[in-house]
Amino acid sequence: MVAIIGGEPHRFRPLIDRYRQAGLRAGHSPDQLKVGIHSLGYVAASSTTAANEFFPGYAQSFTEIGRERGWPPMTRAHFDVQLGPTGALLVGDPETVAEKSCE
Repeated sequence: MVAIIGGEPHRFRPLIDRYRQAGLRAGHSPDQLKVGIHSLGYVAASSTTAANEFFPGYAQSFTEIGRERGWPPMTRAHFDVQLGPTGALLVGDPETVAEKSCE
């Protein structure tokens, strides 16, 4: 299971490729080397409502985590990027979240 809490999910592909290569070298068959992805999400009646409700707690948590890891405070602009087509967050109305999670 790959936990993606931010960034662009496609950037995690090399990690998955290395996992599969190591598994094959260790003698496992490809069908045994399953991979799952976990992303943070929140669903509301509209995407605007979901983003506005989810942001305060997300910003607080990631600002605290950032202090420990040397990241800058979470801004709304950075959060909004994570909502876009290449971002890791699954936040929005049911249709938007379903479409993004199937990409």
